[in-house]
Amino acid sequence: MSHPFLCHPDEVKSCGACCGLYNYRENSRAVLTERLRRRSEIFSHYRGELEQYRRAVAALEGEKLYETIYNCEFLGFIDKYEKRVGCLLHPNGNNGRDLRGISFYGADLCREHLCPSHEKLTTAEKAVVIRLVNDWYLYGLLITDIDLVKSYLGHIQNGVGEEFDPHKLNTNSALALVMQSFFSWKEQWPYRRNEAQRFGKYYFVDTEYHIARIEYKRLGLKPSPYDGIFLSLASEFEKKDEVLAAGKMVRENIDKVIALYGTG
Repeated sequence: MSHPFLCHPDEVKSCGACCGLYNYRENSRAVLTERLRRRSEIFSHYRGELEQYRRAVAALEGEKLYETIYNCEFLGFIDKYEKRVGCLLHPNGNNGRDLRGISFYGADLCREHLCPSHEKLTTAEKAVVIRLVNDWYLYGLLITDIDLVKSYLGHIQNGVGEEFDPHKLNTNSALALVMQSFFSWKEQWPYRRNEAQRFGKYYFVDTEYHIARIEYKRLGLKPSPYDGIFLSLASEFEKKDEVLAAGKMVRENIDKVIALYGTG
């Protein structure tokens, strides 16, 4: 099964990461929900008066994480239930008129762009995330985190001895629940320091980004086999015991998945 458009895989979720959705220092679910909601409301009020819309939403914009990434002001909720984020200028929402030419990237780039995940994730890896994650906030964080998806499934595949079969998720609810629990850590992970300016394994200083490192040697440890997962979850450890506890959480989740994989 192929998924040609990861940004809108189905009717219950979508991704707006390429439009700068998460590129804010305050990028919690609550903050982004309010920003998207207000944009959609203002767009409905100023429909057809796009420059006035731009001025109206300018006050909603918060401080960026990374200055060189553009945060498109035309990203909002595109359904009344606030399940999907998308382009407010898209012809689907404007009686067939394509208004994307006014956007920063222009209509052609918006129409043709495919994110790195489209190329780098396998069909099975894409299917796992699409099957298990059904809300816009968490889906966007996960489908764009290539390292996390590959690291997690890589450990599982080493345990089961084959490429993960996403069809098993349709018949094995226990398996799906355990893997959903892991993916929920992308939003709620106890070893992420919320005050740090981190986005996955990247941290930001002024206008530059850097790749984080965990100082295992300082903590008296060898590098963890789950280092890639820890970094993608924006982990920052202050004590040896924290690393060990985090590793236990990940290991137990993966062991449960491996044990359940052949049972459904």
